[in-house]
Parts: sequence; structure tokens; C-alpha cells
Amino acid sequence: MFEAIERDFPELWAWTDLCYGVDADLGFRLGGVDGSVMRFVKSKEGTQQGDPLGLLYLAAPLQVVLERVQERHPSVVIFAYLDDGFFLGPPVDAGLAY
Repeated sequence: MFEAIERDFPELWAWTDLCYGVDADLGFRLGGVDGSVMRFVKSKEGTQQGDPLGLLYLAAPLQVVLERVQERHPSVVIFAYLDDGFFLGPPVDAGLAY
């Protein structure tokens, strides 16, 4: 993710580093009548729930992967939009590309 943002969207690098440069503490409520028992876990990978740039952070590095797959499977047409991907072509070829 960091490599893709730095390469393709350098204007977002400082923001990305600020948001994802360190592990985040994710809190969740447990038990208790009023739900006041909190626990935390460290988030070390992936994007944060609700991040408006989360899908970009997924799609940017995925683009490189899909380009490599396309080169290896020229009989397959790959359509991708954010986190949805479609592999169209002869069934065996599309299955191998997938």
C-alpha cells in the first residue's frame, strides 16, 4: 500500500503516513450492563473501517497485481473497480488467471 501510494499518488504520502505509519489501537466494547468494558487490539495491517480512502488504499496496490496477471493471461480481459474484479475469457484461462 505504501509503495503504491508513494509511486502513484505522492500528494497523499504525508496523509497516508500520518494515518497508517504506526499501529493503531482499535477499541471494542465487551460485556457489562452498560457496555463499559473496553478492550483494545493493535491494527497492524490493512485500512481502517470508515476510512474514506480505504478503497483507494486497496485498489492502488492491486492495480500492479492485476497488470501482471493480465500480461501472463492475454486471452483474459480483466475488469476491476475498487474491490470488485471480473475475469472474462475462455473458462480455463479465466480460472487460471483468477
